[in-house]
Amino acid sequence: MTAASTAASVVLCTRNQCGRLRLALRALSTQATPPREIIVVDDASEDATREVVEAARSWIGAAALRYERLAERRGSAGARNRGAGLATGDLLLFLDGDVLATPAHVARHLAFQAEHGPAVCIGPLWHTTTTEFLRDPSRGDLFDVPIPRDRLQKLQSDLKSFLIEESDVVERFSSIVARSAPGTYPHLGEMEAAGVRLGYARGHGAAWVLMTPQNVSVPRDAFLAVGGFDERLPFCEGWDLTLRLKQADLPLFRIPDAPIYHIYHYHPFSDFEEHLKRWRAMKMIAAKLDHRALVLVQFFFGFLGRDPWLPKEMGPFDLDHLATLLERHRGDDLGPYEVIVRGHPLLAEAEDVSAPG
Repeated sequence: MTAASTAASVVLCTRNQCGRLRLALRALSTQATPPREIIVVDDASEDATREVVEAARSWIGAAALRYERLAERRGSAGARNRGAGLATGDLLLFLDGDVLATPAHVARHLAFQAEHGPAVCIGPLWHTTTTEFLRDPSRGDLFDVPIPRDRLQKLQSDLKSFLIEESDVVERFSSIVARSAPGTYPHLGEMEAAGVRLGYARGHGAAWVLMTPQNVSVPRDAFLAVGGFDERLPFCEGWDLTLRLKQADLPLFRIPDAPIYHIYHYHPFSDFEEHLKRWRAMKMIAAKLDHRALVLVQFFFGFLGRDPWLPKEMGPFDLDHLATLLERHRGDDLGPYEVIVRGHPLLAEAEDVSAPG
């Protein structure tokens, strides 16, 4: 199968982010190789999402633009599954409604799949550094959240320098790149550095940690064959999908020149429930796949974040070390890490969580 003969369906899920969605669709309108279709799945939004999609029909370009609104919220996994079910292309290319794709994005995924696929293909993740507190990043409406005084003063005195306007996306994309930084969120810059070190990442036992549904392509038949995203998971559904596709012998590659730019928005990262949700998700995935050591991915992020409950001499220190540990510890075997799992406050809180039935 060649890039020319493969039809791509972009599946873009969104919820209550109509201002960012407008910019995301503008970016898709500039694709050098348009996809067959762009499927916007609206996860029961309560804002002007429908109006934004309807307005986009006049300038979206050659791709067919389809809009599907879910009557009840299903979460990002459910929205993506719905979009995949509607898709007619051979290749599913997943994005979110708050990310900007470069003009070559679709072409690069198609070309890489044609040369190396069928495969799970992931791309680099960057974030815009000026949009955290902007509800509408092109017009300047602010989120109703606590804003540090110094940042608020800058927003009030020089709002225009924080905005990303539609003309920036269409005519001056390099200006967006210039004010962006590695990582889909600010604290994940080290993950992008790890991805750069892995290159194409084929065959690496921990490369799945780099996967996010904000920038991934996968053959539609393979996606459907493994059942798509698991909607029962509270988080980490992209990792779960990639691990199941790996079990189905679909290799994973990283495409170094196919980045996306997340239009960064406020997120309560310090909230305990947010962290607990991630731990619980990994417990469920590890139980599903009968590989308890998968929870060590949380140790890896804890190591990067200097978690005081994790002995720093044990790591995992990097993705290479994590891959070694995953290969060494199979089934229920966690070796010396077992005592840490049972003593860590977050894992102890999630210890009774089992795989979804």
